[in-house]
Amino acid sequence: MSDLLLSDTEVLFSSIKSAMAEARTELLIICPFIQTDILAQLLKGVTVKTTIITTWHVSDIQAGISDLELFAFCRENGIELNIHPRIHLKAYLIDWDSCLYGSANISRAGLALSDNFNFELMGYASPIAHNAIVYFKQILYGSMLVTDDVYKKYREFILAQTNDEIVEPDQDFSATLGFLLSDLPLTEDIDRLFALYSSNFTTTDTFERDCAIHDVVRFGVPSGLDVDQFRERLNVNFFNSPFIQGLLGCINARDGCYFGEVKVWVQAHCEDIPAPFRRDLTYHVQVLYRWISDLSDGEYRVDRPHYSQRIFRVKT
Repeated sequence: MSDLLLSDTEVLFSSIKSAMAEARTELLIICPFIQTDILAQLLKGVTVKTTIITTWHVSDIQAGISDLELFAFCRENGIELNIHPRIHLKAYLIDWDSCLYGSANISRAGLALSDNFNFELMGYASPIAHNAIVYFKQILYGSMLVTDDVYKKYREFILAQTNDEIVEPDQDFSATLGFLLSDLPLTEDIDRLFALYSSNFTTTDTFERDCAIHDVVRFGVPSGLDVDQFRERLNVNFFNSPFIQGLLGCINARDGCYFGEVKVWVQAHCEDIPAPFRRDLTYHVQVLYRWISDLSDGEYRVDRPHYSQRIFRVKT
């Protein structure tokens, strides 16, 4: 693929579609303005997990630049839709390894699918640097998942607007959200996480690297901390996470939870699209057990009174 893609009839469209067809595991699309029918054409044949981040400014929706009904398409196709009011970049991340980026929105004019198209420019990078992965993760984790309830509230809010006064909704819409699997830690060992963090995520294991970047970004750990500062910041942000607070509330109320019970709780409280299968939560719960017991300084422990492991709060 050329390093520089210019506006020409179907060149941008075909290049983006070809790049996405190479995805093996995951696709992330960040684009402020999306026409649903054009997106459907781009994603035809794509079967990997797909996440979209866009903007839903009321003025843009009323002007037809943004499409509120994008949600229905995403829901029908198992695509996770997020909104972020501050994005302006346009980027297509393939497997968190390569990236198409540029100025073109997903529209007829943006992708030169009409006679009166915009002059746009796109570039290609592969592999992408660690700091770029951190950057994109920050955008992803700073966005708001669109659920049925969020969509309904946006729709009702927009229908209530008048042409004389356009008001943007506040972020209280996010108060209705549940939790996502991405709210949970992924690195098995916290000492190993610090080693990766302090070495700028230097490892030949891309899965280990991606897990470490996820954890550092998700739990708001800034760069340059020593080991004690690192663990202190990680401890505070981990235990202040609503997902973790909810789970600990369940553990405390039941006087401990067995492994299967934690899997059931996590599955029941996830808003992921599609919803995770219980069998796919084993790794997540194993990591949760380690983090809770390690970071709680003995307040929570794990034992195996029967066949299954149990996590419980130590009574004082």
